[in-house]
Amino acid sequence: MLETITISFSGDDNMQVNIMRILSLYLAALRSSQKLKPADVCEATGIHIKNLNRIETCKTTLANNDIGKLLNYYGLDVQLVISKQ
Repeated sequence: MLETITISFSGDDNMQVNIMRILSLYLAALRSSQKLKPADVCEATGIHIKNLNRIETCKTTLANNDIGKLLNYYGLDVQLVISKQ
């Protein structure tokens, strides 16, 4: 069963950047809270350590296919809610 997380905010010009920042911080915090080492996550998902670092520090885009691997690994379903300003 997937855990659903909702990212909610008012839309703006940097929407993709804001979504990626929130998601990056959440994924890094989730790994840390589960006391997983980056190498453990990489081994289980097939993600290269440099790519995991880029994702967790928001130095990539939402188009990065490895984000999907991480969402599957953690059992997450992401819903996006954007409200009008």
